[in-house]
Amino acid sequence: MDPKFRKKDGCICLFDSEDAKKVKAEKRPWTRALSSDEVKESAREAVEHKGGDPNNEEHVLGQHKLQFGAFRDQTFKWLAENALGYAGYVVASMSVESGRSDSTNNLINKRLLEKYVSQFPAGRYAIRVKKDALSSQPATTASASTQAASTSQQPSASLQAAVNVAPAFSPRSSVVPVSSLRGLLSRRDQSPQAISKNVKSLFTTPRFQPSIPALPRAGSIEASSAVTVKTEPTDGTSRGRSFD
Repeated sequence: MDPKFRKKDGCICLFDSEDAKKVKAEKRPWTRALSSDEVKESAREAVEHKGGDPNNEEHVLGQHKLQFGAFRDQTFKWLAENALGYAGYVVASMSVESGRSDSTNNLINKRLLEKYVSQFPAGRYAIRVKKDALSSQPATTASASTQAASTSQQPSASLQAAVNVAPAFSPRSSVVPVSSLRGLLSRRDQSPQAISKNVKSLFTTPRFQPSIPALPRAGSIEASSAVTVKTEPTDGTSRGRSFD
């Protein structure tokens, strides 16, 4: 009951077989993953039905059914024969993924698939090829992600022009709050002239405006109160002078 691995020109085939392409085209809907005990019991029954030994772990593992992905409900043995590259990828990706996105049942199912595929030289070859492929992806992926992030966060030409015309300020001048500048740059409904004016206002030191008390208006209570100032008259008498 060992899997029959496909070969072409003496090399192990990792691409999908025609049967695998047909199954993938079905786009099988999501279903709840069965527990490991349920999957194992179903596999033992399948082995007995085929005339195999239900106590043979390799044979039982081969009849375990996949609980996730495009080939859900296909046996491990079928997967090794028809989509070995996919099986190798699933196992290889487990070393770089945290597994937090998997349910407990799916994670156990993947571990059992790894155990089954790793028993065979062709399976170990597929895992090694996929691990090498994954190890070369992070740098490229990170570079692409960084480039995409910088592109999506790049302000428009009008915003850049407005910021470029803002006068330089010395360390002694008032510090512009980051929230104010961020709020200005996040607005897309302003004209370049309006943006330029607002940016300049952020970087310009406000002028000092002294507070001068207002004079009382005529007829008010304050105005009716006379301010008396003593003066020295020339005739030697002391009298008061009132200023309205």
